[in-house]
Amino acid sequence: MIILLNVVIAIVGEAWGIAAIKSTSLFWKYRLEKIADLKYTDKFQSAHFQLSDTRLMRYIDSIDNISYKNDISWTTQYHYVDKKDHYDKPTAYFSPGMAREITRAKSLQSDIYWAGISAKSKDAKLTYCHRFFLLLKWIGACIFYAVLIIMGICTCGFFFP
Repeated sequence: MIILLNVVIAIVGEAWGIAAIKSTSLFWKYRLEKIADLKYTDKFQSAHFQLSDTRLMRYIDSIDNISYKNDISWTTQYHYVDKKDHYDKPTAYFSPGMAREITRAKSLQSDIYWAGISAKSKDAKLTYCHRFFLLLKWIGACIFYAVLIIMGICTCGFFFP
């Protein structure tokens, strides 16, 4: 009987611990949703600061995510992207939703793929020099993104992308 009571106490104790952890995360999740619904941050910002309306903030918020590689098939998933210009400037050719998808799918490997497609269309080869410049551009974007995150930490999120 004592062993069975110990087993029941252990099961209840474990369930209690899991419920306590889950309740804490749900509490903060719903608290943040409530703050967002009531738009307290918008009221505070409009009364005291005009940060989101500056060109700097719009530029930082529009920075694309940086990716090295993704599992995108440009011939099947994004078959409607058939030129490098479509890849580089999707907003000029596609609807905003499709342009957002194409922009999210960009990566270093995709840049190299489309540079190769562009070179083939001109009957040329993608040189190592051109690949190196693409790599440097990507590394520069990574460094810039890292600097923004570090500055965001130091300024309580002001510079977060």
